[in-house]
Amino acid sequence: MISYNRYTSKTSTSSATMPRGITRTSLTTLVLLACVLTICYMAGASLREVGSVSLSFLSRPSLALARLFAANATKSDSREAERNCKPVNDVFFLKTHKCASSSLQNLFMRYGKNRNLTFVLPSYGNYLGSPARFSSRMMMQHPSGVYNIFCHHSRYSETQVRAVMPYATFVSILRRPAELLESLYSFSKLTKLYGVDFDMFIRRPDAYFARHKPGHPPAMNTMLFDFGLDTIDSLNRAKVDAKIATIAKQFSLIMIAERFDESLVLLRDELCWSWDDVVVFKQNARIRKTRLTEEQLALVDAWSAGDAALYQHFYPVFEDKVRRYGAARMQRDLAALHEHTQRMYDHCVDHLVTQKEIHDPKLKSWSADVFNFRLKSNDSACIDLAKAELPFTTELKRRLWPNKKFVV
Repeated sequence: MISYNRYTSKTSTSSATMPRGITRTSLTTLVLLACVLTICYMAGASLREVGSVSLSFLSRPSLALARLFAANATKSDSREAERNCKPVNDVFFLKTHKCASSSLQNLFMRYGKNRNLTFVLPSYGNYLGSPARFSSRMMMQHPSGVYNIFCHHSRYSETQVRAVMPYATFVSILRRPAELLESLYSFSKLTKLYGVDFDMFIRRPDAYFARHKPGHPPAMNTMLFDFGLDTIDSLNRAKVDAKIATIAKQFSLIMIAERFDESLVLLRDELCWSWDDVVVFKQNARIRKTRLTEEQLALVDAWSAGDAALYQHFYPVFEDKVRRYGAARMQRDLAALHEHTQRMYDHCVDHLVTQKEIHDPKLKSWSADVFNFRLKSNDSACIDLAKAELPFTTELKRRLWPNKKFVV
């Protein structure tokens, strides 16, 4: 509740003709305020008018982008002022393997870049640990000693992260274990490592998992491994339950990849961000997808029982957050998210292409098996939405450490 104070002024003889309670000073203030409001109204009307005009985005990119955001002002934006919260700038995002985490990472990198925030970054590549757990020794030291955003792959260590980011909000995302493992198997070319295809592996995993090499994420209880639990310990149900309890206490939000849009709405609410902050274009979307059978789903749940327990614990927690958010409110905000995302996608993206068809290194994915974005606009916002992880990471390093040289 906002309380308003009533101010009174002594009335002099020179203000005797004024209405009761109004002085010349207060009248002048009211007139000036009326002028300001009139100017703001006229400016807003102008922006609303240009929002319906066909624009040449390529010839005047900055003006076009300003008009685009003006057109994005839906009814949902009028409620922004009603949100009694302050945007969260300190965020630790545990980037779990193959859980739509690259799309979320892009979101966090854009947010930090646009606000000149600092990042926890490795000196080389895009990993901060693994198989070793994260340690502050693995990161580049910024002169400010302040770190706002941590969103690159690592193995979780709450003590080490808190030492670097004492006030950060912790968030992460999970995915159904079978879908994750099949995606990991394809993306990481595990057929070469294990010598068999995915279906054969999950039918006799004990026979092949012994070939695992530390440089690869384990094809067993992968999410628990990312959360810092060793693979051998992930076979112990008591240790799995203890890890789940610890995660529940330390993380403010665990998102669900299968409920990605609802996850974005809850993330926006948790961090008090704007709709533009949580618009994402799906990164690393596979060109060819495999639909798993019920038998395959069950086989992986049995093999990665620890990850299955982790997922089965947090899925109902997520559903409870959605329920408490409110059905009508969620539907309203999903519509707002879809509107903002579609407007930016229509403005930015011409069509999806393969890696071979992309010549701009900023937009070229690491894997040849995923879609890349062919852009039709050179607006910086569009480029950042489509930018691949490694080039974006190198750009952030160059911004934070301008006197060092980095190779993509």
